[in-house]
Amino acid sequence: MKFSPGGAFNFKQKEEKKTAMKNFEKRVLAGQSGFTLIEIIAVLVILGILAAVAVPKFIDLTEDAQDKALDSALAAGFSNVTLSYSRYILRNGTAPTTIVPSGSDYCWQAAGSNTIEADLGDYLATYTPVGSNTVQITVTSKTDSSITKSQDFALP
Repeated sequence: MKFSPGGAFNFKQKEEKKTAMKNFEKRVLAGQSGFTLIEIIAVLVILGILAAVAVPKFIDLTEDAQDKALDSALAAGFSNVTLSYSRYILRNGTAPTTIVPSGSDYCWQAAGSNTIEADLGDYLATYTPVGSNTVQITVTSKTDSSITKSQDFALP
């Protein structure tokens, strides 16, 4: 008996292969099952709770970091004024009695209304004379002008 490629014998072999594949899939997948809807919902609820707790904490840390950076810039501005004051004493042998900004440095001679600005990295410092013996140091963020802080430096 001769079998042709498209004959009944070929059909029977194809059916046996299909049955063998189905049996193989059943054996391989027999111990596996997917997640139930309840399990997925439980995971989503847990992730939501974690996000609700973590996000506000992260925002608080960001604000604290901005405040500390602003304080640091203000301290740098204060240091600049103190250095200028000390430089005056070293050059003149006596402490100044009044404050006036002149050029890129402070002259501690006569009162005036000039303002000096200095670049402090992410912040801009503005030094403004207030009266004859006080300098107001104002530090402002370069990226957000609403982030600002001031401090006065008075002659000792």
